Amino acid sequence: MIDYPRGQPDRLEILTHSQKEWTEVPLNGRWFPDAFIGTMSNLQRFVGGEDVALVSPVADALQTMKLVEACYVSDARGGINLESIK
Repeated sequence: MIDYPRGQPDRLEILTHSQKEWTEVPLNGRWFPDAFIGTMSNLQRFVGGEDVALVSPVADALQTMKLVEACYVSDARGGINLESIK
């Protein structure tokens, strides 16, 4: 998050086959901390014995970090054609 904790507004743009221009997708809330409300609550309940399983185990976190890194690469390149990914 740039300029944490104030940050800049979150922004998501997509490009589909039918579009010729990037389209901004409206977002509600803030990526941080809103993205972690459910998982952090589950972690606390799991540690306290209220939940029997984690909804987002470590393996999922690794996949999320791979996605984040791919987003950085895409941003640096000005976007990426998903069909080019094998």
